[in-house]
Amino acid sequence: MPKAGQQLFVVWDAIGDGRVVGVFADEKLTKELLSVNPYYYRYYRCQFGQPTDDAIGWLDDNSKARLACIMSEAAYSSSRASPVCSDAPPRGLVRQASAGEIDRMVDIWLSASVRAHNFISSDFWQKNADDMRQKYLPGSENWVYCEDDLILGFFSLQQNTLAALFVAPDHQGRGIGKTLLDKASQLRQSLSLTVYEENRKAIDFYCHHGFKVMIAQKDPHTGHSELLMTHP
Repeated sequence: MPKAGQQLFVVWDAIGDGRVVGVFADEKLTKELLSVNPYYYRYYRCQFGQPTDDAIGWLDDNSKARLACIMSEAAYSSSRASPVCSDAPPRGLVRQASAGEIDRMVDIWLSASVRAHNFISSDFWQKNADDMRQKYLPGSENWVYCEDDLILGFFSLQQNTLAALFVAPDHQGRGIGKTLLDKASQLRQSLSLTVYEENRKAIDFYCHHGFKVMIAQKDPHTGHSELLMTHP
């Protein structure tokens, strides 16, 4: 069974009825197979568990967004043996943040953003740290997750928008994100958020917790595609 993200090579009869000859992990073997029938056989690269660009290029943005959510839900279901977070609830508490804790929140935001968004230069996050510290966080309703007075994660609300939810990288996978999301859901009857389409882990997380993709749109700050998700 291939692993998610593994590169595969699909050999198909391009001129006949389009029948798939086989799917292989070895490109050298794939090229040797093509030599058997060089006039008819073709192959293309793909990654297991991900649609190929030529298969989705004709879809509109809404259809692409829906497909991304379906693929994320499928990826989560296939990885239940290695869950996103531990079954044991974390032992900390969630409380409202004070103005003096913004620097710690920015540190978490920066380290988590750089790790989660390796498709965006780390310089982008570094350059925006001051705006987070001086403008975005002070203008939001902020809640933090603490263990022994140490802040390990936080979320920020702007009306019904979940503007941020981040957990310190060394403490991810323990259920802290779920604890924060549960608290945000208690505070608002409905929530919306945006997440980069390339951030598959975050999409998996939000889909698993009941968020649905509404539209795909372009982030004007980075040019990358992002998904607008809502709950319920």
